[in-house]
Amino acid sequence: SYSQEDSLKVIAINKIAHKIDNTKGNFEKSLNLKIDTINVAVKKFKNKVETESVFLKSNTKISIELYFDNDSLILVRIKEQSPTMEDLFNHTVYYYEKKKRFSQDYYHNVRICLPISFEKSIYEIYGYNEYLGGKFLETYVEKLVSKI
Repeated sequence: SYSQEDSLKVIAINKIAHKIDNTKGNFEKSLNLKIDTINVAVKKFKNKVETESVFLKSNTKISIELYFDNDSLILVRIKEQSPTMEDLFNHTVYYYEKKKRFSQDYYHNVRICLPISFEKSIYEIYGYNEYLGGKFLETYVEKLVSKI
């Protein structure tokens, strides 16, 4: 269950991530990986790793940002671009403490002026990959972290 203490931890982690983003200059290296049928471009910085993953079978593209504090994973931000609308994204965020995920958040961008059908899911409306969620993303992030 989510507590006020968890809420304070989320705020603290977001502040650390903001600081990392604003002082990200310590580029270390870039590399390309292949995980199953997924091509991954990786950019490593001092406390952050940025990845771009392309799923070859579905042509789905996701960006994953991994944030570290004292070499320990604290935050994962996952962003899936809509294949039909280039300015819209589906977001998943994981928060970690002591190598355990204690919180997550899910949201997506929408166009206010775009009429939507209440009979259709966001996957049908925006073209997001409905299989890119839950357990799959958790497992994929674990594999990704172990490879970099």
